[in-house]
Amino acid sequence: MAAAVRGLGLRDERRRDVAPLPASDRAGLSAFVFELGLLIPSVIGGIGLFLAGMRFRVWWRISAGILFALLAACGSVLVLDSVFGALTGASAALIGVGFLGSFAFVSFVAACQAVIGLPGTGLAALAFVFIGNAASGGTVAFPFLPDGFRQLALWLPNGAIVSAARDVVYLPDAGLVHPLLVLGIWLAGSLAVLCLVDLLHLAERRHLPEREAEIFATSGTVHIRQRLARRQTAALSGGPLPATGRLARLRPR
Repeated sequence: MAAAVRGLGLRDERRRDVAPLPASDRAGLSAFVFELGLLIPSVIGGIGLFLAGMRFRVWWRISAGILFALLAACGSVLVLDSVFGALTGASAALIGVGFLGSFAFVSFVAACQAVIGLPGTGLAALAFVFIGNAASGGTVAFPFLPDGFRQLALWLPNGAIVSAARDVVYLPDAGLVHPLLVLGIWLAGSLAVLCLVDLLHLAERRHLPEREAEIFATSGTVHIRQRLARRQTAALSGGPLPATGRLARLRPR
């Protein structure tokens, strides 16, 4: 066969791996396992952080989330590198990617919880566990995903973590601009939502300081509904519309 190929004037091509997979990861799924090892603990940890800090300002959960994300990243890299030898040679870069990825997960879970309460965890799980993992590129490459998933996958943190982990381990000269941009967008959006809910909490606490713990434990949507109800009650009673979160008091007739 090789002689026939040379007879046609064609070169005898041989396949060569640009970045061979380690013996402990012949299927090349270690980057997906790395992402999954960050996601599941982050969602479960987000529930714990919510229950532990629900009566404090939302920034308590963010501070705790930073520490949690660092521990999750270090633990994942330690297991996959030192224990299984699946992702090796770029521990520092992997810890950085893992920290940003886990923090993005925790922040989005906290943002959903701040808006609608503990059920917000289900919304985050739907976005990341069911949709994000299916379109992460970990088991099926991005070009082979169906339409819709293929376009969405490039802008989900799941796919960003998988792509960044593969690049730092197998293709160190590849740029990480897009994965880091995706993680940054999710982080910025989540922190912005948390900031808005925190401002709403502070507005309520300013006028009802004795109910501070209850105010912080109440979701943003409940605060908004209560504020609208108070405004409507004041309007029907003929009193002035309250401009703040103070409880409306009916004026004596």
